[in-house]
Amino acid sequence: MLEILWEGGIKSGTLLKLKDDNIPLPAACVAFSPYLDMTMSGQTHRTRAKVDPYTPKGITETYFDYYVSDGDPKHPYTSPLFGNLEGLPPIMIQVGNNETLRDDSIMFAKKAKEAGVKVEIKVWEGMFYCFPLLAPMFQDATEALYEV
Repeated sequence: MLEILWEGGIKSGTLLKLKDDNIPLPAACVAFSPYLDMTMSGQTHRTRAKVDPYTPKGITETYFDYYVSDGDPKHPYTSPLFGNLEGLPPIMIQVGNNETLRDDSIMFAKKAKEAGVKVEIKVWEGMFYCFPLLAPMFQDATEALYEV
């Protein structure tokens, strides 16, 4: 079973929970612009806030506050970047170079590869949050979806 993840952070946390509970995992996963670090440690949370039209300054903090509330922003099910990624199925990540979540995706892909997970990440030049969902409206979105 292939699962395409629009809200890749929630689904990536779910993968970790499934793995921890010994529940069968999907054969592979695809994540578009996943939220993977609720601490917002990646530089692009600051450097891309003015560039990405879908995640303007302040929106990410508001979203994360709703999602985490009084919980631990470093809990692996909330922030998969902080989890044990060993044993996860192959993962494809599509992320735009101009989006605030770019660094989250890059850091997660690196950590997953180090844990032995087969990971394919593509950072699309000039693209923004969840751009593949706009296929067939423009060429890059269509190509990204085709790669999936």
